[in-house]
Amino acid sequence: MAKAVRALNQGAYKELIRYCEQILSLDPKQSDAWFFASIAAAASRNVAKALEFVDKALALQPNNAEYLAQKAKLHSLVNQYEQALAAAGKISVSGTKNALVLDTIGVVYSKLGRFVQARDALSKAVALQSGNPQFHFNLASVEQFLGNIDAAAEHFEKAISLKPDFARAHWSLSELGKTKSEAIHTDRLEKLLQKSGSTVQDKLYLCHALSREYEKQGDYARAFEALVKGKKNMRSQLKYSFERDEKLFSKSKEAFPAERASPSPATADENASGERMIFVMGMPRSGTTLLDRMLASHSQVSSLGEIQDFALAVRKNVQLNDNTVLSPNIIEQAATSSLADIGERYLSSVAAHKADTQFVIDKTPLNFLYVGFIMNALPKAKIVCLRRNAMDTVLSNYRQLFAIDYSYYGYHYDLLDTARYYALFEQLMTHWREMFGNRLYEVSYERLVTEPEPVLTSTLAHLGLEWQAECLEFHNSKEAVSTASSVQVREKLYSSASGRWKKYSEQLKPVQDLFDTMGIEY
Repeated sequence: MAKAVRALNQGAYKELIRYCEQILSLDPKQSDAWFFASIAAAASRNVAKALEFVDKALALQPNNAEYLAQKAKLHSLVNQYEQALAAAGKISVSGTKNALVLDTIGVVYSKLGRFVQARDALSKAVALQSGNPQFHFNLASVEQFLGNIDAAAEHFEKAISLKPDFARAHWSLSELGKTKSEAIHTDRLEKLLQKSGSTVQDKLYLCHALSREYEKQGDYARAFEALVKGKKNMRSQLKYSFERDEKLFSKSKEAFPAERASPSPATADENASGERMIFVMGMPRSGTTLLDRMLASHSQVSSLGEIQDFALAVRKNVQLNDNTVLSPNIIEQAATSSLADIGERYLSSVAAHKADTQFVIDKTPLNFLYVGFIMNALPKAKIVCLRRNAMDTVLSNYRQLFAIDYSYYGYHYDLLDTARYYALFEQLMTHWREMFGNRLYEVSYERLVTEPEPVLTSTLAHLGLEWQAECLEFHNSKEAVSTASSVQVREKLYSSASGRWKKYSEQLKPVQDLFDTMGIEY
């Protein structure tokens, strides 16, 4: 019944809420009515109301696994880690026979970075309902994050066998680089693209998968052509505005002008100094995951991966009728609020992750927009920024498919938007460098992959850590990785990605012309 309810459209959800209200007006102890009202409210993006409703259902049936899974899912959506884990932890994976409940809490555990627990729940869901392609897909994703590439490929393939037009599974399989035959996979992707009725999102996934297969065959012209085809269609449906990104970058600089000095680490308040925190940031696809894995292989360092905790700490410091996490108005108001409160809120949020090492990494690339906030709110925190060749960075962003529902990567659906975004990044980093000097530590991706030991030695020294050879054995780490580089960082260090743009030099000529005009070196 709950599965059928979750498949309703928006109009039907509104009708469902009305029915639930009628039932509850007659008998407020109908727990299922509260539960279905919670599902409907969540579908309408009213998470606060959805939590209120599911809590009422749980007050009547505290041990109901469906209700607990819904509560865990809702808390995870708003990054309330402790509450989500508490709700999920009340569900016995071994004792639950409801496959949908197991899949739901498996996805919750995955979102919260508890990948072993996620695999346990998702494996049980697949065992109970082996014919569900989405369950196989979810399990495959977690196996990929855990580094079990063969198992991931097996379940992506199973999902495709059950649902041959499962576009996202085709894309995920191509990202693994484990397709059994590029020719066979290319043929089936081409046939799927020719089918009528495919959504723009499905075509985007299929075009990215096709691009990867052509690239593996050395056909770079067709690989790029596939990217353009998929991204162009998606770009036309987005409400993306490059001007919005320009305003974000501009407001970040305006909010923290050069004369606005941050507290010195030596004089910072010990209660909220953030001295444990290491922020690894940079343009997406610039090597942040690689450096994160290297540093996290040190015995005194652990990584939280890509988290939204700092962005949310800033957002919660302002009262605006704005449902975005970051906007020019949010930056402006937050910059004039209590930055110490932002620091305290962030450290409290990080503490919920239960990292017990001396240093903790927040590896969120887009934190480069928050450098002014970080330096002021957490004056003893360390910031390490990755820098990569401009052309390679643009190409790598363009050929990557980031989360479709995450608006802050909207630039990467257009090649020149991606290049202009990189230029904004360069300008902002120049501003931060002028403000903070050597407190902003920069690492060259190219040097990192060709001279790893001296680069890591210097980076560790800057962080106050001694050299450990284990940092070069990052590929042997059993820690989960859930970023776009989850496959690459399981391999030994390689430098073949440097200069990849030259294979696409003809297609990237407009970017070269733009960079030449702007004086950006490549």
